[in-house]
Parts: sequence; structure tokens; C-alpha cells
Amino acid sequence: MVRVAVCRVRRSLAPLAFAAALLACGKLGTNLEEVVALEVVLPDTIVVGDTFVARGRALNGRGDSVAAQVFWSSLDTAIIVVLDSAAGDTYGRAAGSGRMQARVGALRSNEQRVIVREP
Repeated sequence: MVRVAVCRVRRSLAPLAFAAALLACGKLGTNLEEVVALEVVLPDTIVVGDTFVARGRALNGRGDSVAAQVFWSSLDTAIIVVLDSAAGDTYGRAAGSGRMQARVGALRSNEQRVIVREP
């Protein structure tokens, strides 16, 4: 049996609920030239001691590339080390599953996993 939860808002509370939802979403812009997404390219697997260059690009509201500096960070520095955050130079320090993230301004990508295995 599947249960479906239905939320009903009294008509007098609807404007208040709408305003709260807008505030929770943050500032929504309509400028299609703004960066709205990051495209990330990383290897699935590397070997301990290997280096690679993380690649990414910023996309605007139309899905076109935007000239913007992409910065990289490692969320698991015991496994993956970002040697140059602007260039994307990265080093596999130890075996395991490491997470990386790209950033342009305040926009951050989803965590991306890279497996580092023993040689």
C-alpha cells in the first residue's frame, strides 16, 4: 500500500505560505547570462601517485559556456589533494573514494567521486 500525504493550506494562510517559500528559495534572478550550472569532467578511477587535471566550465541560463574561473577543492584531502585550485591539478594521495567539488563564485557543483586505487 502506498500512502500519499496531501498538504492543504487554508486560504487565509496561502499568501503567507507563498512568501515563506520565496524566502526559503533565496534570490531568484531572471538574467539568462548569469552562471546557473557547472559542467564537471573528472576521471572515474586513478592510481595512487597519479596526477590529473580536473576540468569544468560554467554555463549560463541558456546552457552556453560562460568565461568564468572554475576553482577546485577536495573534500577528502587524505585521499585526493588539489595541488592548484585554479588550474585543477590534482594528486591521488591514498587508496579510497575521494570527493571533489568545483566552484564559480558562490555556485558549487555537486560532490563528484573519484576512486583512487593501489597500483
